[in-house]
Amino acid sequence: MAVPGVLKAIRAAVTRIDAEGLVFQENETLDVARALRGYTTDAAYAIHAEHRSVLLYLGFDADVVVLSHNPLDGNLDALEVHGTMLAGTWTKVLD
Repeated sequence: MAVPGVLKAIRAAVTRIDAEGLVFQENETLDVARALRGYTTDAAYAIHAEHRSVLLYLGFDADVVVLSHNPLDGNLDALEVHGTMLAGTWTKVLD
């Protein structure tokens, strides 16, 4: 399950601006795709779960996050979670 604040952390990785608005090592920014991969594919690999996570396949974990729009379009400021599914069960759905 994702830790609260993941979207803020992804924004910080892309912008290198922390919660107080300070720029931290701006030469180490990540593009959006790389930041997302750090919280998805790379995270699954780090905990040895790549054999059952990340992809939507029969027998894999059915953990899904539905976002308000495609984050790869570059607008992370307005990005919101509209729904989450954990082990195939909806745990949050925005009306």
